[in-house]
Amino acid sequence: MGKKLFIYTRTSDDKFCPPAFGNSIHFAVSENGKTFIPLNQNRGILYAKAEISEADQIVEKELAQPEIYRLPDGDYAILAKRTGKDGAPDGSPENERLVWMTKDFMSFRECGMTDITNHPQLKEIRLHTGNDLTEYPFGDVIAGSSIDIADEAYEKLLQKYMPVRHTHTSIPEQIFASCADDVKEIALTAHYSDGSTSQKKYDIPDEELSRIDFNCPGTYEVTADIRQKGYDFPLAVGFADPVVFLWQRKYYYISTNDNAGDIGFWVREADRAADLFAPDAEQHLILDKDTEKKLIQTFWAPEFHVIGGRLYILFAVSGDEFGPQCHMMRLKENGSIINAEDWEDPIRVKKPDGAFLTEEGITLDMTHFENNGRSYLVWSYRLNCMAEGDTGSMLYIAETNPEQPDRLVSEPVRLSRPLYGWENVAGTINNEGPYPLVTDKYIYIAYSGGGACDWTYTVGFLRAGRQSDLLSPDSWEKSTCPALSTSDLEGIYGPGHNSFFTDTDGDAYIAFHGEAAPYQSPRSTAIHRVHFNSEGEPLLNMSYERDVREEYRRIRLNVVVDRNV
Repeated sequence: MGKKLFIYTRTSDDKFCPPAFGNSIHFAVSENGKTFIPLNQNRGILYAKAEISEADQIVEKELAQPEIYRLPDGDYAILAKRTGKDGAPDGSPENERLVWMTKDFMSFRECGMTDITNHPQLKEIRLHTGNDLTEYPFGDVIAGSSIDIADEAYEKLLQKYMPVRHTHTSIPEQIFASCADDVKEIALTAHYSDGSTSQKKYDIPDEELSRIDFNCPGTYEVTADIRQKGYDFPLAVGFADPVVFLWQRKYYYISTNDNAGDIGFWVREADRAADLFAPDAEQHLILDKDTEKKLIQTFWAPEFHVIGGRLYILFAVSGDEFGPQCHMMRLKENGSIINAEDWEDPIRVKKPDGAFLTEEGITLDMTHFENNGRSYLVWSYRLNCMAEGDTGSMLYIAETNPEQPDRLVSEPVRLSRPLYGWENVAGTINNEGPYPLVTDKYIYIAYSGGGACDWTYTVGFLRAGRQSDLLSPDSWEKSTCPALSTSDLEGIYGPGHNSFFTDTDGDAYIAFHGEAAPYQSPRSTAIHRVHFNSEGEPLLNMSYERDVREEYRRIRLNVVVDRNV
């Protein structure tokens, strides 16, 4: 028997697989057609999309009876019966199926509900619910379907959906140097299981470096360790929505402070990112409750951003009644971040006509990025939060003037709504906490869905090409499944509401909050390195252990002392 791909739905449970997760399409592969390896940590990869009612409410959908077919043109079709919440029948016509088309199982074209009897590529398919496996390979499978795949497809599926791990490191045969700095400046190339690489620096202990006589030409063998910055979890207990920010050669940390009832903003300052979380790290209160200015409650999700050459904090805050709204405040010229007196008064963000972003719902989690000389704001909006008529939180984008960023120059455009099961679970219908990650080709917006204060919290991606119209929803592609969720990183539950920063070594990191236990545990800060796969896509689930494997951490270098270097 050859290599196979098995797609399936799985049994739900009360712990880590509610029906919204179980009733999605999972993947597993087999090298011999008998023993199967679950992909994506045995979590769903394709989800049914919710519908919107006439009252603008989200009507949750799930799926059942997944089937996969090879089409005559070589592409693949994945079909599933649509159901309602918790797998209940939703009255869909028997001849209609949810359909996804794919060439390689790396990306999918979502076709939605399709009448397969009239579809030119699908009308010859004879639907079935069985498959050629004599029995399902996992005990918790409800229904499944399998298909033969080529060796190349098998390898790509493993690379895409299995945790990426460090496999080896390329080390120069010789390092030519005339002084210690020449030795320290060399970068190594770490290789990973998906074919990607990462540039790594190393540290040479002083006793090893002292063995090299830079006044005496020759070859010296020394031992070094690949440099890896690790951040133990939890870093800061009771601090959520974290942001680490490098500004004028110092690091700063700001967050939502659950320990203070989400009232006030405190900032930490340090020369190294790790020192922000030292036991004696000093906290500086830069914005406190002010009843006169109507800054009273829900001091949420502060972010540092440089806009038009000036430093701002973007955040949400409420007045007398609950109702957070997007504000920003600017650092005065030559001001100090940690000095409250050096910040201007907060200003509430307005639309082009001068009206506030909303007078009815709530706005929060505002972020900023620049692209091709234009400045954009992205935020979350929600109407009737946790009440009758709740729309769920949605992501909006608009262009702004960097000289006056609190005033939009374009009308808000909706980018995303929580329509997938991993976004609208646990009673919290969320698309929130957006934060940009800009690469050479794409703008990524990482955002959070699921329960903001429990283990179902997750991070997903929106992606748009840098040359596309960023104010058009059609330019943005949503990831079909989370990029970071519970079970990705051992001992961290409900990872979400993240930010990104680049350290002085040039490495990208994600800061987010998670919980040390799945239920009733305080939200706490976590940090991990962002890895970029062989396609240049950011991976948020790289663990410390897989980033540099312990057995490959210690290296040997041949240093050639050459006074002519």
